[in-house]
Amino acid sequence: PQDKQEKALLCSFPSIFRFKMDERLSIAPMMELTDPHYRMLMRFFTKKTVLYTEMVVDDTVIHSPGLNFLLGKNIQEEPSIMQIGGSDPENIAKASAIVEQYGGGYGEINLNCGCPSPRVSLHCFGAKLMMKPDLVREIVYTMQRRVSVPVSVKCRIGADEMDSYDELTNFIRTVSSGGVSKFIVHARKCLLNGLSPKQNRDIPPLRYEVVHRLTQDFPELKFVINGGINSLEQAQEHLDHDYTYQIPQSTTNELIYKKLLKNGLNPSRYGVFSMDTTSAEEVLDNTPVPVYETLPAVHGVMIGRQAYANPVMFATADSEFFGTSDPGLTRREVLDRYCDYCEWAQSDEGPRYTVKGNKVITVTSSVLLNAMRNVMHGLQGQQRWRVALNDTYMERIKGINGEANPSVREVIECALSELREEDIDRPLGNPHLHEDTVRTRPAARNTSAGSATGASAGASAGVDSGCRSGEVEVVHAVDFKNAVMGDRLAADAGECAQAPSAVEAAVA
Repeated sequence: PQDKQEKALLCSFPSIFRFKMDERLSIAPMMELTDPHYRMLMRFFTKKTVLYTEMVVDDTVIHSPGLNFLLGKNIQEEPSIMQIGGSDPENIAKASAIVEQYGGGYGEINLNCGCPSPRVSLHCFGAKLMMKPDLVREIVYTMQRRVSVPVSVKCRIGADEMDSYDELTNFIRTVSSGGVSKFIVHARKCLLNGLSPKQNRDIPPLRYEVVHRLTQDFPELKFVINGGINSLEQAQEHLDHDYTYQIPQSTTNELIYKKLLKNGLNPSRYGVFSMDTTSAEEVLDNTPVPVYETLPAVHGVMIGRQAYANPVMFATADSEFFGTSDPGLTRREVLDRYCDYCEWAQSDEGPRYTVKGNKVITVTSSVLLNAMRNVMHGLQGQQRWRVALNDTYMERIKGINGEANPSVREVIECALSELREEDIDRPLGNPHLHEDTVRTRPAARNTSAGSATGASAGASAGVDSGCRSGEVEVVHAVDFKNAVMGDRLAADAGECAQAPSAVEAAVA
């Protein structure tokens, strides 16, 4: 039958051909944070880091009166990925086709199978889908028949009672049979009943070894690790080396059994049997014996909340992770380019849509200011800067001639007085990248081979062909009007973030 032939052909494509995007480093999809404005800001810090949209529900895409307002559209957003939520295969496939036709530089569509929000679970999608692997397989298969871009899945290591490694591997195996070859895995389980989304980000313990073990057990697939990673240094630890961890002493598992056998010891002598539930401490007569396991590196790392709290940390991402020169802008230059974008976004050519009563909805200044409020992270006076942003904004809307939408540029310029000139004018990153200064990084993983360890091997210190010794890559200010009309300019681009803050709270 034609369907089976199509499916067999799709699944036969090596993942290296279906996933051309280099996702060594990415920023996680976060509701009300990774909106178009935040993503635009991030493109002034990093050109190569993969950016995810916040999750958009399939029905919202299908019925939205203004996709430009919802998704943002800029021809220089790539590499970026659109994340979609839903549980009806046909609906999600229809929404995916709309996104692909809409454009916007999205090189992939990601299905959300990891959101623990009660509202999301109520409609049976997000992390709830992990309990229905057959449905997820049908969804991704239907999506891939309607779009030409790759489809991936973001999930947890477990949900509620479905938290064993066997159940996780069954989910991965089942979904991958639908044609998906890339999984972004949050290294925590989630509890859908009893914990809030915030608690689900903190309370369940991180188990990075589970994601690394998936890389070992499914060498033909690609895995990106997510959860609790707060710095580029932490990210490198998961990418550049095999991952070695100590098996917890309270673990009840067959790993201890196998480890004892591997070391030439008789497990029964220690009272350990293949399916025994005795704790390690009881087994070893209360004398803890460290047991270690070495697992292969993952293919990529995704950073979540810390990327919003400290966007400047990505100023060196291009040189450290991708071997190309960094934009090398100062904080002042970043803000100047961001203000250019804000002026375009609030102009007649920016994103907008009309609702009942012919009311035109445009991007508010409070939303645009929220996206860049953490740009001064790490500087002396960063707290005064955020307070000044809020106070200046409120003064403008409450003044004698109160402004409904104060100028973002004017608010920012007033707040900059709280900071030292030398701090905001210091270049960030490494715009002068020479071959001898590129950090050595592992060669691309061969996913078609069945390497048991999957460890990163070899080194490649490649430099972007456009940045030779002595050359400086100049990042010009973006003419956002021309960018939207289709001109490719040598500048940054991104998408946005709308974060509830003191500014919005005050407006409300």
